[in-house]
Amino acid sequence: MAPDDIIEALGPYTFDRNEYTTALRELLRQLQDEHRAEQTRLARLSEELGNRAGLWAKWRGRHRAIDE
Repeated sequence: MAPDDIIEALGPYTFDRNEYTTALRELLRQLQDEHRAEQTRLARLSEELGNRAGLWAKWRGRHRAIDE
């Protein structure tokens, strides 16, 4: 049996249009929430890495002066 035949054997499916639309909108909302959370997490990580790089540069500058 070909894959297309198997898929056709599973159906037909019918959905209430309002329930289907509601489910898709909820999925979209969840994906948008996850995207915003990930963007926030990445922004915080970037800021933290920038702060650490700044601290490292200061520390290196101080120790370089001692080494010289």
